[in-house]
Amino acid sequence: MRQKGSPSALGPANTENAPLRLRQRIDPLHWSPVFAPVVLGLTLAGFALASFAAVNPAWAALAGALVLGGRALGRKQTTVPGLLSMTGPLFYLFVLALGIVVKAVIGNGLNTAAGHLLPRSTDLPAILALWAMLHAIGG
Repeated sequence: MRQKGSPSALGPANTENAPLRLRQRIDPLHWSPVFAPVVLGLTLAGFALASFAAVNPAWAALAGALVLGGRALGRKQTTVPGLLSMTGPLFYLFVLALGIVVKAVIGNGLNTAAGHLLPRSTDLPAILALWAMLHAIGG
């Protein structure tokens, strides 16, 4: 016979009074993460603030990555080599190659041909204006 209050005695109807770790084991489908979405929201807010403060948005991205990675390391959910393997080095190579192609195209005349259509600034209002223009063209 099951003891009252043991994990096997708690069914779906009894999980609301169980401790958080016990609820996660019993009903993981109804548990939702909070930490990662909050860090993601703060990182996105950091992008906007960095734009207004004339700071490179890469610093906001780095801060968000360090917080998420540091928490995973602190909770022993991963290791430093595990974090490095999750970064996707092939994706970085793709971005590097794309940057080389864009630099070559811009250096060979596209900059002057399309320069009058694009904003000169890289702050948030200019990027939003570019998005609105591209959205209007693309439908």
